[in-house]
Amino acid sequence: MALLGPHLIVPAITTGVVAVVSGIFYLGTVSLSSPPEATDPILEERLKATGLLTKKEPEPELEIDDEKSLLETTMSEPVHRYFTFPNPFLTNLQTGQTITLELALLTTQPSNEAESFIEAVSGFRPVLRSEILAYLSTVPFNRFSHPKIRHELEDEIRDTINRYLMIIEGDGKSGVADVYIQKMVLS
Repeated sequence: MALLGPHLIVPAITTGVVAVVSGIFYLGTVSLSSPPEATDPILEERLKATGLLTKKEPEPELEIDDEKSLLETTMSEPVHRYFTFPNPFLTNLQTGQTITLELALLTTQPSNEAESFIEAVSGFRPVLRSEILAYLSTVPFNRFSHPKIRHELEDEIRDTINRYLMIIEGDGKSGVADVYIQKMVLS
């Protein structure tokens, strides 16, 4: 009778392969994670004398003040953040036609202020929608006939939003930097 039965051959081979792979993995892990061996000072002197080994000077470490100023500089650089209104603006014009607009807002502020500004805009979304729709309902239909007027409309919507958020140009606060009309349908 054989030492291993036919039903034990496959498990024995599998166990052997797993043991060999695990052993190789363990040896690789130990050899790569162990600290480097001490170098031979005599060999180092010979290599330096022949010019094959050059001593690298350590890089100066940043001082804590430098790290703080770097962080402040990074946080104070303006970043672009966009806010898109999830639903389009649909309103009637003075002449009875309807206009549908999809808008996106851009702000360029330091990163810490930009996120809080976008959250504030999101919180004022219903009121801003109302202000924008009230403004759009006062615009005559013939103002939409020229592409140049589209940019003027974007500027007027931006001013309407900034005026509601009490952001006056030149006061140091930066509100909505630009408004983008993503889609405009007149019917």
